[in-house]
Amino acid sequence: FTAPAGVGATVADQLDDTALWRAFADGATLVLQALHRTWEPVADLVSGLSTELGHPVQANAYVTPPQNRGFDAHYDVHDVFVLQIEG
Repeated sequence: FTAPAGVGATVADQLDDTALWRAFADGATLVLQALHRTWEPVADLVSGLSTELGHPVQANAYVTPPQNRGFDAHYDVHDVFVLQIEG
């Protein structure tokens, strides 16, 4: 889901938003890894949780189109706190 960078860009490959939205429209889940590194409100939440719990915390976001399933039943090998916003 990347495309060549435009003129003057310093990153060799960038997100191809057309391909991304096409996949999302077809039912794909968008995975935003380490969201706490790029979105300040989430960074603040993670910082507060880490302080309160006394353990490292990170945040990922998963966005799945309506009427689609993001993941099959599974387990993770680390502790997970899930906050479902909608759906």
